[in-house]
Amino acid sequence: MSGRSIALCSLLACGLLLALPSQAGILWTFMNTNDIDLFGTEATWPGGASHAAMSWDAEGKLVATGDGVGNPIEFGKLLTYPGSSFATAKFSMHPLLTWRMQVAAGPATDNHGIVIIFTDDGKYLGKDFRYDSGDMVIQQDFSDTAGRFGEADLSTANISGIRFYLSYDVAAAQVCKFDWITLGDAAMLANTQPVYLQEFGDESGVTTFTDITQVQLDLSWAEGGYMHQLVASPYTDPELYFPLGAVSGSANPYVFMKMNVTNPPGGVDNKGCILGWFVGTELGTFVAKNFNFHPGTNIIVNDPSVQGVNINVPGVEVGTPLWRNYDVNPIRIDVGDDPDQATVYQDMSVDYDYLAIGGSVLWMLEKEYTFADTDSDGLSDTKETGIGTDVNDPDTDDDGLLDGQEVDDYGTDPFVTDTDGDTYSDKAEVDAGSDPLNADDYPGLELPAAGLVMLGLLIMVCMGLSVKMLRKA
Repeated sequence: MSGRSIALCSLLACGLLLALPSQAGILWTFMNTNDIDLFGTEATWPGGASHAAMSWDAEGKLVATGDGVGNPIEFGKLLTYPGSSFATAKFSMHPLLTWRMQVAAGPATDNHGIVIIFTDDGKYLGKDFRYDSGDMVIQQDFSDTAGRFGEADLSTANISGIRFYLSYDVAAAQVCKFDWITLGDAAMLANTQPVYLQEFGDESGVTTFTDITQVQLDLSWAEGGYMHQLVASPYTDPELYFPLGAVSGSANPYVFMKMNVTNPPGGVDNKGCILGWFVGTELGTFVAKNFNFHPGTNIIVNDPSVQGVNINVPGVEVGTPLWRNYDVNPIRIDVGDDPDQATVYQDMSVDYDYLAIGGSVLWMLEKEYTFADTDSDGLSDTKETGIGTDVNDPDTDDDGLLDGQEVDDYGTDPFVTDTDGDTYSDKAEVDAGSDPLNADDYPGLELPAAGLVMLGLLIMVCMGLSVKMLRKA
């Protein structure tokens, strides 16, 4: 679609491209067997075998199994792909590597792991970590120099690949199952809800889409809570529009979709596109960001404000920080987008589970996965990893309130015993019924006021008695 590049260039030419801080992110989920493509095989990693059998299981996990003959589990993924417009991710925007995995076989405790991020200048940074068997979330912060090794410059380098080494010391036939892997910044795992969420629990959710949809799409509601999209006629660019008001691109960069695709013309390599129109600009200016999708279940997490890789790479194109300078309305989804208009999308169907704008990647992960809560404080281990509270301590600040109560119920700070600084602990204020977020409202505040009233009444009574006594005298 040549109009995309023309519209984007019209803004760039006007000098409106501002340098803004950006929450960025790459997310790999493994709900689809195609999502393990390019993980760990010789063809995609220079320098030899991966020392791990890579497979996909029916629960939607990437399974890495050690060979048990003296080698650690070693596998990785390149982020550079032929034909990608922007082949690398900026290390400065993606310093956090986080993943959820389940470990079985081998030692039950104190396993040694190493993760290395390679850069496009031939250098790397690495981190050591320890892990036990069971279900866990692990995060490595490459901006933290403690325990970090390597010579790459995080401030300037681009990421070219990641590499995992598990069961490093013992080299047992350990089995490690991955639910997801994220590479990004702290905002990815913040506790942020979407500003727009459309689910299809009943038929009424499809009506608005039907009213505004264009370009030969046949929409209907499918049993089980899905919006069914059928490209019934030969067409090269199916288009679906989000029915939403203006949304701040600065505060809400992510677009989320969960969908199941049947009969895509490109097999496992199909390109889609998300487009957003900037409110208040001339010529209907918009920005576009591509994504790849497979047959079967796809979870798409797309950040149009970031140039370069995103979910389901390769082939991700365009994207610009301009997204964060404007309110955006509407959003358009092209599940099937061939810039050359050569691929015909006929008889392809898409069942949408939900569509969302804004929020954090953590919101989507919490929606899709059942998470362990090791310390039973009401916050999942993944949420605690994002917030920074202790996954093994139900009351991180020891104020008497569980971390989950502080975050979800009262809005208090789980790291500080006295959130509002009035010298009363958050627990004391909750028990007393005062506001733990307001320093002017504290336990016992009502008592002095009541005492003053009683004192005033007593004074009035005493004055009345004195007057009577004087009259009698």
